[in-house]
Amino acid sequence: MNVKKFFNLAKIASKFSDYNKKNIHIGSVLVYKNKVIANGFNTSKTNPIQYQYNKYREITNDSERNYSADSHLPCVHAEMMCLINSKDMDIDWSKTSLFVYRESCNKTRMCRPCPSCMQALKDRGIKHIYYTSERGYNYERIND
Repeated sequence: MNVKKFFNLAKIASKFSDYNKKNIHIGSVLVYKNKVIANGFNTSKTNPIQYQYNKYREITNDSERNYSADSHLPCVHAEMMCLINSKDMDIDWSKTSLFVYRESCNKTRMCRPCPSCMQALKDRGIKHIYYTSERGYNYERIND
């Protein structure tokens, strides 16, 4: 698998982001059998599926961040857009890989999926996640 190629495609997807909070641009691509089957980017548009999963952001040990799904607009995350764009596909989801790219102030940043997106990925059965960090990228295998 050409990891660099898929991160580059996620970077291109991030350019479509219209979510300008702190100039953060996030893009993602979902790959199956070495082909991109869906892409996504963070957007200020809302979606009921994102709202449904945002309850998982409330469950956190991070005392500095109080998050209430009811008080935030359910702006669609790049990972969630990939899931929405691929929802009708009949494939073995455990053999897909998600690549997530984040850029802020012209620098690559940490972009591990948030708890809501992580739960949605688990529910779909996706096992392989690659995401950017300040030092390159990280890989995680999601266990059931």
